[in-house]
Amino acid sequence: MWFGVVMCIYGRLWHGRGSKRTFLSCCSSFKSDGGGFHLISVHPDELRFPFELKKESFCDLEVVSNTEHHVAFKVKTSAPMKFFVWPNMGVIKAQDSCIIRVNLRGQRKYPPNMECKDKFLLQSTIVPPNSDIDELPKYTEVPENKRRLSIYKGIVISKQNAGIHTTFRIRRIIAGIGVEIVFPLYSPNIKELKVLSHRKVRRARLYYLRDKLPRFSTFK
Repeated sequence: MWFGVVMCIYGRLWHGRGSKRTFLSCCSSFKSDGGGFHLISVHPDELRFPFELKKESFCDLEVVSNTEHHVAFKVKTSAPMKFFVWPNMGVIKAQDSCIIRVNLRGQRKYPPNMECKDKFLLQSTIVPPNSDIDELPKYTEVPENKRRLSIYKGIVISKQNAGIHTTFRIRRIIAGIGVEIVFPLYSPNIKELKVLSHRKVRRARLYYLRDKLPRFSTFK
C-alpha cells in the first residue's frame, strides 16, 4: 500500500531586495493520503525559483526516511508541462535521505495574477531491501481538494528531546513487518492523541520489542 503526501504549491512572484531579479516563492502545506502517518519528511518547506521568462530554474528537495526500513517513493505533479522532477522514483535506505531536483521549465508568460497553484504528490511505501523500482506498485490518485483523517495505533516505545522538539516513537506490525514511526509531539498534522491503554514497565524505552515475536507489537 502506498502512503502519500500532497505538497500543495501556492506561490507568488516577488522581487528580491536590492535586485532586479524576480523569484517564484512557493510555500508548501501537506495533506496525508491513506496512511495518516508519514514514512518520509520533506525539506525545505519553501521552494524558491529564480523566475525569468523563457529560462529554466530549479530547486532541490531533501526526502528523508523516518523509519527503520527501506522506503520507496514516487513523485507526480499536477503540472507536468511546467515542472520536471528527477529522480521521480527511487528507494531510500533506513534513516537515509535522497535529493530530488525540481526543475521549473522556461515559461512564455507570467502566471495569472502573478500567482501559482500547483501540487506534487509524493508517495511512499515500505519495501524489502534490494527492491526493483520497476516492480513497485502504481500510483493511487488523490481526490482533488480533499483531506483525509486517518488513525494510527501502536505502542509507544520511546520519547526523546524536550519542549517543542519532543518526539515519540510508535511501533506496530504492518503486513508482518515491524514498523516504527517517529512523530513530533506538537506537530500541527496531529489532530488528537489518545491513550487507549497504559501499562507499567521496568524500562523507559521498549526497544527490546524489536527482538520479540510480532504478536508482542500487535495493537488491537
